[in-house]
Amino acid sequence: MKLEDKPLVEIKEAYFSKYSSGIKGGGAGFNVHISISDKLEQDKKLSGIYFKEKYANLKFNEPNIYTAFIRTKKPEDTNLDAINSSIKDDKTKEVLKDDFPFQLKSNEAVLVYMIKEKKKYFKVLLEKKDIGIPQ
Repeated sequence: MKLEDKPLVEIKEAYFSKYSSGIKGGGAGFNVHISISDKLEQDKKLSGIYFKEKYANLKFNEPNIYTAFIRTKKPEDTNLDAINSSIKDDKTKEVLKDDFPFQLKSNEAVLVYMIKEKKKYFKVLLEKKDIGIPQ
């Protein structure tokens, strides 16, 4: 996978924060927040992110803001009860990549975007933010 030299969009803000569910077995991971300067043209879209040796789909939340959720443990390792472990949301699904395609530092991520159904990749630096959630 080839990284683009020039990004598709201007990134206003890009950060990640750790989260913990606050209940035993509820899990922990990272929330990723990407804010872009301008609205994307109709034939372009941000679709996913590679971060911490995992891939997650990006979710469009507000004008020019995208988020992703990345668990640090597999669901079966979190001791969730049967009700919680059966809930799945394919739009925010994360996938562990056995052969992760990029060499990234701890604060680097690769955004995946589509231009007329063709995938492109570019690297971004994510700032670490503590948002007041106990760890």
